[in-house]
Amino acid sequence: MEQSKAEFLEQFGADYGYPNAPRGIDEMRSTEFKRLEGTVYLDHAGATLYSEEQMADVAKDLTANVYGNPHSQSDSSVATSDLVAAARHQVLKYFNASPRDYKCVFTSGNHVNLFAFPSECNFSGHKFNLSLVKFIKEGKFMDFPSQQQGQWMVLIDAAKGCTTEPPNLTVYPADFVVCSFYKIFGYPTGLGALIVKNGMQQAAIKLKQQVLMTHFDFVVEAASVLNKAYFSGGTVAASIADIDFVQRRKNIEQVLEDGTVSFLSISSLRYGFKIVNTLTISAIARHTASLAAYVRTKMLDLKHSNEKNVCIIYGRQASKVKDLKMGPTVTFNLKREDGTWFGYREVEKLASLSGIHLRTGCFCNPGACAKYLGLSHSDLVSNFEAGHVCWDDNDIINGKPTGAVRISFGYMSTFEDAEEFLKFLWSSFVSKAIAFNNGHMLNINALNLVDDCSQQAVSDIHLKSITIYPVKSCQGFSVQSWPLAAGGFKYDREWLLQGSGGEILTQKKVPELSSIHTLIDLELGKLLIESPKCKDKLQISLLEPLTHLSAELDVYGQRYGHVIVYLFRCAMSAFTFICSTTIFFILLLLQY
Repeated sequence: MEQSKAEFLEQFGADYGYPNAPRGIDEMRSTEFKRLEGTVYLDHAGATLYSEEQMADVAKDLTANVYGNPHSQSDSSVATSDLVAAARHQVLKYFNASPRDYKCVFTSGNHVNLFAFPSECNFSGHKFNLSLVKFIKEGKFMDFPSQQQGQWMVLIDAAKGCTTEPPNLTVYPADFVVCSFYKIFGYPTGLGALIVKNGMQQAAIKLKQQVLMTHFDFVVEAASVLNKAYFSGGTVAASIADIDFVQRRKNIEQVLEDGTVSFLSISSLRYGFKIVNTLTISAIARHTASLAAYVRTKMLDLKHSNEKNVCIIYGRQASKVKDLKMGPTVTFNLKREDGTWFGYREVEKLASLSGIHLRTGCFCNPGACAKYLGLSHSDLVSNFEAGHVCWDDNDIINGKPTGAVRISFGYMSTFEDAEEFLKFLWSSFVSKAIAFNNGHMLNINALNLVDDCSQQAVSDIHLKSITIYPVKSCQGFSVQSWPLAAGGFKYDREWLLQGSGGEILTQKKVPELSSIHTLIDLELGKLLIESPKCKDKLQISLLEPLTHLSAELDVYGQRYGHVIVYLFRCAMSAFTFICSTTIFFILLLLQY
């Protein structure tokens, strides 16, 4: 890894890390993100991570101060009002938006011409040209007579893009911008902001519900005329309960912020911005982009032994870009050497076993997903009719991926994160040619039997034993040989334990499960389960239907009802896939 890092720093040393900050990336990672030790977190586009110092500052603030409901004039209420006002200015400053021209709204959400676009695609990482703001507002994209064009307003969805490059509203004067804070600095979740241009204030008060935008603590119905047809607590100056009389407040923040704002979450924003301001957003952008560019290039270089590409990268990343214009996101699918696809769920399960956190599916972006994967309307409908829904395991249908794999980098990501991910790809999905002493060659797919550095030939491989785990989280048993089924070892990880409340029992919940012994007698066709605290063995016939099986087992004095209540096949789990693939190829090797 040292040689790889030296090459990386030679190319990206000016962009990587934070040389001008009080602490560099390595020190920051070791002191502020100790919980990531042994873990590679690559889902910053979904949610970035909060630092320990950030949360310590939040806790210190909340335990040292009294913040009351701002809808009053008590000292604690005034303190909250001042804090919220300061947070509004801090958010506007982040977007280089003058308080004279823009307002910041923390809330749940006649020309009807509004153009909304993201500053960065959360699927591909492609950054859109913010010059679209002026282009659209001037009506240059419409082939209509000038009298039919009307006045266009522009909304920038900066939920993803503002993590590394917030739109500069002085240069690109959009009418509305939405952002989400947990994507910028991890905490608080569920809180965002709507930035509204002052010139739009009167239009914004007329909120018309048309386009629902989520991921925020508020809901914004984005339309060129915002027509709010209701009112609730905190938004009125006066009202009479038994007649139709109401006077709205004048400030747009007060009109759109229904009820009490999440003032304790708002109070924590300053500690997130403290980190961003210390590192600087420009340095964060360069740091994350350098990692993404490096990974893209290395992924495009990955080849199977037959010189076929392993990685199919979506978006403009498909070429080896060097200008770092893309966001710090890489979205891809993987192919085998015969041209078939690895399913994204298969990739995700293997990544989990390697301590790598990434995201799969369509990332709540069905339009970009269909575009980049080449899925037609009929494909999407037939996939749904075949049973595919969001977040399920149907990753390949009719030979086509239904989603993709996405990795994304954050301000605390390191070169080591990137390198561990690349090593994972190489060891798990690249087909390699291995030479043997007798001159034979064998291509082994998704099997790392070669030293990563030396690439030495493997010889004299012997299978010592096989361990079978019939019941997940319980002890297994070792054998010299074992039959294979369609999905891997026969009976391996075929059953789960279920508690009386319906919950699945694992060692994380019940560590004592590790003391339970299991054994399968193939001749008798029985599964034997034994607890050190129970005199009798539980004997289950494998020759009878087990769908409605129910039994009890004592685990260190505690009895669990309905321990095994139904057959649950895990043959397609990632671990079983590795085991079955490994033994299959080891048996082939032994034939030589």
